[in-house]
Amino acid sequence: MENIQHGMPQANALRDLETDQIKEEKARSKRDTLTLLGDEIADSTSEVRQAVNRNLGWARDTVAKTAKAVGKQVDHSVRKSPWTYIAGAAGMASVLSFLLGRKSKRQPSKGNDNS
Repeated sequence: MENIQHGMPQANALRDLETDQIKEEKARSKRDTLTLLGDEIADSTSEVRQAVNRNLGWARDTVAKTAKAVGKQVDHSVRKSPWTYIAGAAGMASVLSFLLGRKSKRQPSKGNDNS
């Protein structure tokens, strides 16, 4: 019985050593896994950023081409019949001034209450 009690502290020390080694291996494994995941995320982020930049470049080019085409069409149309556009602008200005004039007559200013 005395041998068993004498061997128990050694067995406990060995068990503690194995437990510590297992904990260290788990921690190392977690670090390695997180490092790999971080690298994959960084690669994915880089790929996404490149795709976004490509699509933005394409959109920028498309908008520029479309704006130039519309500008040329409007320029051609205005040169062909300028009075139509002058009359349209005058009409829109008249409607806008009428609407703004009506709005200002309906809402008296709050600071000048001379009733």
